[in-house]
Amino acid sequence: MKKFVNIVVTMLFTSLACLSVFAQNESAKIINGGILNGKAVSLKIPNFPKAAKEEGASGEVKVEVLIDEKGEVISAKAVSGNELLRKNSEEAALASKFSPTNLVGNPVKVTGIVVYNFTTGESSASNNKDEVSKNKDFIYSGILNNKALSLPKPEYPSEAKAAKTEGTVVVEVTINEDGKVISAMGFSDHELLRKEALKAAIKAKFSPFNLEGKPVKVKGILIYNFVAN
Repeated sequence: MKKFVNIVVTMLFTSLACLSVFAQNESAKIINGGILNGKAVSLKIPNFPKAAKEEGASGEVKVEVLIDEKGEVISAKAVSGNELLRKNSEEAALASKFSPTNLVGNPVKVTGIVVYNFTTGESSASNNKDEVSKNKDFIYSGILNNKALSLPKPEYPSEAKAAKTEGTVVVEVTINEDGKVISAMGFSDHELLRKEALKAAIKAKFSPFNLEGKPVKVKGILIYNFVAN
């Protein structure tokens, strides 16, 4: 009987371990894409609600979306903006379509933000993949790794290597009119990896971005992968 109990307990712990690994792998398959307007294949424009017009509501609405491996939006939740504009923004985001995202050759889910602007009775969002969602003097772009003139590789912290800590760090950057990174914000559960990714991102250099012939600031993301050898 004791032997049988030991076998059952062993099987139980094995099953729990497998579930834990599965959960970790599933979590690793979701990356933060920052502002996603630039990855849209089809970015639906929300209708301007009549009630919002009558109230004089306007401004920017940010919708947090989850996109599956095929580029379909599977959830959308407005996280900022006037309450009267949020529902229509969520519906538009859900009806949008994005390019699939691959990480090390494998399709992954992406979470990020779609930005809509409601002004003087009109709503807008651009489909342009390079110059999107114009907001005053800067534009939103997508993943910027392949647009860099110089993209320093982050150092792999010795402590992280020793602990075989791996992962992906997504850094949202702002680039000025000269192509210089002027701010960077990292997204990762690993503080050491995030710190090194931020150091590298700040040193990146880009060609100036132009909109209608004028240099503009750009917001986008850089993706760094840390893989232990």
